[in-house]
Amino acid sequence: MSHIKGANANDDPVFASSAGLYDGITLFDAYLAPLLAAGTPAVWGVNVVRSFGSLVFSFGTFISGTEGDAAELLQSISLAGPREAVDFPRISAHAAQGALQWWTERLNLLFGVLGDLSTFTDELGDYRPDKHLEGLLTIEQIFRRTTSMLVAHRDANARRALSFTILDSLEGVRGTDLLTMCRLKHATNVLARLEEALPADAAEILLPAARRAVRALREMQDGFFLRRQLKTARVELQLGADAVRSLSPEEATALYLKVLRDATHGHGSNKDSSRAQTAALLAHHDGDVPHDVGLLGYLYLLDVMLHPERVRRLLYRQGC
Repeated sequence: MSHIKGANANDDPVFASSAGLYDGITLFDAYLAPLLAAGTPAVWGVNVVRSFGSLVFSFGTFISGTEGDAAELLQSISLAGPREAVDFPRISAHAAQGALQWWTERLNLLFGVLGDLSTFTDELGDYRPDKHLEGLLTIEQIFRRTTSMLVAHRDANARRALSFTILDSLEGVRGTDLLTMCRLKHATNVLARLEEALPADAAEILLPAARRAVRALREMQDGFFLRRQLKTARVELQLGADAVRSLSPEEATALYLKVLRDATHGHGSNKDSSRAQTAALLAHHDGDVPHDVGLLGYLYLLDVMLHPERVRRLLYRQGC
């Protein structure tokens, strides 16, 4: 206790391990922001922080969050952005209340998992603070980067790179790898479960971006232009003089996105086993990646919030 008293007397933090990496719980901003940005590039409300908590004021409709002219000098620098306008759906009078209620209820359940010491024990049942800290950091990282991805409407490269880091982080709290999350069938099934589980009023705000993500993933399959020219139902990758790998458009799209994810370290594979396939995928696809593919990270964040008990099981990791 003498050490703690001395540190406090000197205004030196005592319990501050990585505190700057999960300070979003202080004002709750990190966990509300993806909800407020769910209509990207539109916004439907604003968060006002008060000493007793947060107040969210709804505009009653989606309002464009971007302007045609640069609002600041940095926006005068040319960036690759979306190629199509986004239609903002009309929302009902109860949509904001429904979305807030669903979001806060699911956050309450998620925080129940993160606040339960038994989630972060080892195989002997002993509490492991390092495991607990890593779990807190992972969840907040997912929420913060999802917000950054959602508001990066003007910058396609930033949105795509952020989405890949979100998907990487989600692997540990969903139990699925990046290839699975980039498959159209899996994304479609996740969206269908969300459509069924979310109240209709909440879905008006929460699901348009998730639907756009799935639609964009489907559109990506059209980028395999050689398949159209050769009039083949599948993507036929020439891996060598006598080696051909035949893939469905869905599987080829997932592998192509994996190539783009790996390219955050530079294009070209350093593994002999995948070098030919990587080169073939880059040759077969036209490289036109729909802007809304980046919203896949948001789709799977909703799925995480829908299944907090799965998060508990995966963070526990059988005591490891």
